[in-house]
Amino acid sequence: MLRSLRIENFALIRSADVEFGAGLTAFTGETGSGKSMLLGALAFACGARNDSESIARPDERTLVTLRVDADAELKAWLDERGYEIEEDEDITLEREISRSGKSAARICGRSASLAVLRDFGREIVDLVGQHEAQRLTAASFQRSMLDRFGGDVTLAAASAVATAYRAVEAARNRLTELEAGRRTERERAAFVHDALRAFEALRPEAGEYATMRERRTVLAHGERIAVALRSAHEALRGEEGSVESAIGGADAALRSILPLLPEIAEMLARMEALQGECGDLALEISRALESLERAPGELETLESRSAEFERLARLYGNGEADALAMLWEEMRAAVDLLENGEALLAAAREEERTAREILSEADARQRSARREAAGRLSATIDAEFAALALAGAHFGVSFEARGECGVHGSERTIFTFAPNPGEPERALAKIASGGERSRVLLALVLALAGVRRGASYVFDEVDAGIGGAVAVAVGERLARLANDAQVICVTHLAQIAVHARAQIVLEKVPLGEGTAIALNPVADASARESEIARMLSGEPHRQALDHAREMIARAAATGSGESLGRSSRPRRPASRS
Repeated sequence: MLRSLRIENFALIRSADVEFGAGLTAFTGETGSGKSMLLGALAFACGARNDSESIARPDERTLVTLRVDADAELKAWLDERGYEIEEDEDITLEREISRSGKSAARICGRSASLAVLRDFGREIVDLVGQHEAQRLTAASFQRSMLDRFGGDVTLAAASAVATAYRAVEAARNRLTELEAGRRTERERAAFVHDALRAFEALRPEAGEYATMRERRTVLAHGERIAVALRSAHEALRGEEGSVESAIGGADAALRSILPLLPEIAEMLARMEALQGECGDLALEISRALESLERAPGELETLESRSAEFERLARLYGNGEADALAMLWEEMRAAVDLLENGEALLAAAREEERTAREILSEADARQRSARREAAGRLSATIDAEFAALALAGAHFGVSFEARGECGVHGSERTIFTFAPNPGEPERALAKIASGGERSRVLLALVLALAGVRRGASYVFDEVDAGIGGAVAVAVGERLARLANDAQVICVTHLAQIAVHARAQIVLEKVPLGEGTAIALNPVADASARESEIARMLSGEPHRQALDHAREMIARAAATGSGESLGRSSRPRRPASRS
């Protein structure tokens, strides 16, 4: 559940703190008062694309912070992506645009890519608005809605098809590469065999050339290095005036007074550590010197082998001597393809055949699961239509075969709609009006709420283009949805606002030479009656107030709206242009 939204310098909102409670929260206000800007800030925090209008002033940063409840499912989702959440830690989503124009996204204070932020945003909230009503006609959106309604069965089936399809693609690509490689290697068989013989004679190892190059440098300057090493060893462990001798003298001097001055015991311990370190260092220098002295002829051997590396690299590897070990592997694979090509091709064909069988079986399970979900979805939505002034209309789901089974299966999902009894069903995209699509979308959301209890839904003017009895029905349906989910709604209809447990009025206010947006919580019954009356008639005159009281009482009697004034309230922000 969403808990709070903190906004700084987003569009016309300078500063705002909004706390979200359970049930239905309504944002109201005059047309153009900035209601959708508030939800724009919420979408911005969830990873939505921003534009230049999102920033109040280019010389000030924009920061939006969304805080949500940290349930086990969300914690697991974050943990899978490397965001470990402490037991008592809140989940926060932050989106920032700095004064310099750079943007940043964070989850619980840790940097996140915009893609991860967007994916997580989809996990915590469903944004439902006119844009989604338009998307309702897209085949991908319809398929997603059906699978979500079907729940674990259809989602698992869809995942299995996607996995199987990727396996088929991988097997097909492997077969294609083998076929192309076999043709190529046949054409250059003599070259490949000669190359392999040369590589087998050299037997290069990964990183060997770089190691030889470093050793050659050491050996080439062997005398100079040896002189320096001998000098260092003499200074540490020489017969006269060495560091080791000096430390030994100091140790003996301190030990002679230890009985008289016990507190120098720590100094003696450190002195012993210095003696040990000095001895270890001298030993390492001695070994380095020995490695130089034991290397007669090594430089010639390294130069000869390095020359062979470089020769083969010029012949077969574009001069990249460091990559010779990998080239050897490639040559072995090329010869293997020449000598065992038919067997490799047969194995690849069998792998592809098996992968296609698995895909076919997964697709069959998906078709069955989607058909079962489609029947339930159709019945659920038809049951909602009567209350949404679509009595007699019918919602259906049909399936159209694709040319070949793809990552989403062998069929397209098509939502169909018949607005009146007796009329044939046709694709929703072709016959439904904008108002009908909005109501179909609302019915879909209600259907999904039945399988996703406890979710958060944000409606951005889903009531556009409706009124009268339809508006009453939509308000009742949103109130019913709010019994099992958190609902946040921008609305201009009193028939919806009366069902809210919390109501916040937005208004534009002058600020300096510009305009800003202020958020005013409706904190008592009188203020609420005045706002509902204004929504009904434009001003709170007596008849409008009477009507508002009647509507509020009716909403309370149905079990919604009665908690207004008892949940957390956003405070009126300081606003700016």
